[in-house]
Amino acid sequence: MPPFHRLSDLERPTHCLRKGGTSMYLLLWILFGGIVGWLASLLTHNDSRMGIIANIVVGLVGAAIGGLISHLVGLGGVSIFTWTGLGFALLGSVILLLLVNAIHGNRRW
Repeated sequence: MPPFHRLSDLERPTHCLRKGGTSMYLLLWILFGGIVGWLASLLTHNDSRMGIIANIVVGLVGAAIGGLISHLVGLGGVSIFTWTGLGFALLGSVILLLLVNAIHGNRRW
């Protein structure tokens, strides 16, 4: 039976949060974004200028850019953790940081 079998369950977005499912995915995305953003900041020599929030944001936005790139090259979207997905997220994050550096120069985040 599907997890939402009554209309009232669909109307309550906190239904999954109470069971812990959605909140766990949110924490995993934040962790993934932080790790990917940190790795990208190391590769682009921005680590000393970025804090944890900037790493998370760069990692999450970079993952979206990487997903777009993987779709454009014909690999489709990546919706679960794979090494290929990690690689594209890292590629997207590095591209994002290089663009930000080119536009803003060496300012602190």
